[in-house]
Amino acid sequence: MRFFLTTIIIILASHFSFGQDIEPKKKKGKIGFKKAKELIVDYQYDDYDKLYKGGYIVIKNDLEGLIDVNGQTIFECQYEELRRLSDDHYFILDNGKAGILNEESEIIVPFGYQDIDSATSDFAIVKKDNKWYNLNLETFELDDKNVVFKFPDDIPLFGDCNNFEDNYESEKDCSTKKMLEFIYLNTRYPSEAVTKKVEGTVVIRMIIDQEGEIQNPEIVRDIGAGCGEEALRVVEKMPTWTPGRKDGKAVGSYFNLPIKFKLK
Repeated sequence: MRFFLTTIIIILASHFSFGQDIEPKKKKGKIGFKKAKELIVDYQYDDYDKLYKGGYIVIKNDLEGLIDVNGQTIFECQYEELRRLSDDHYFILDNGKAGILNEESEIIVPFGYQDIDSATSDFAIVKKDNKWYNLNLETFELDDKNVVFKFPDDIPLFGDCNNFEDNYESEKDCSTKKMLEFIYLNTRYPSEAVTKKVEGTVVIRMIIDQEGEIQNPEIVRDIGAGCGEEALRVVEKMPTWTPGRKDGKAVGSYFNLPIKFKLK
């Protein structure tokens, strides 16, 4: 049986809500929201941005707010910047200070930081006095050791792709090409998966530290029949990467690598 392997280096989080009821409409320069032909949210906004899991960031007089998929207001337009960090955590910039609220407007991270990269149920990555820290959400203690970013300014790059005269897009294209070549040459389709005709995508999550070394690779999506273990084996063979960058400095950052197994 002939087979081949393909990989997807970047995947978009396309978890759009298929049951989404409202959609934006424009009239006389203002944005409103309709369900079918019924106006649910009046024409009052200057702009909007659709969130990947449903809902809309809405903008009025240069201030941002949030409405859900039914047109209900979660946050009034009163913030300088608003973005979703996770299902129930929202980055808020208010009067030049960053914090995190949940959908009930409860304060998860008090306002007072310059910036926030990401948050989990236990920790947030925050910037204070021009330095990044891990913030313990139980004790609110700051720790500057082993800070790992979810959203670096520049993502880690695979292979020797630093010869493009600061053309970052060309460097990313080079990294993608070299990644595909490495995985194709080093991955062996597991015999069990061939026998059982198992196909699909395995996702490996790892940290690329500030030295470019791979740390803590783990299978976060598996299709069975040895495919997850094979993907992990290949990742563990990879050479040193070019680390991600934040504020112009090399930093540790998370990287999700999808590897697609397909028989032919």
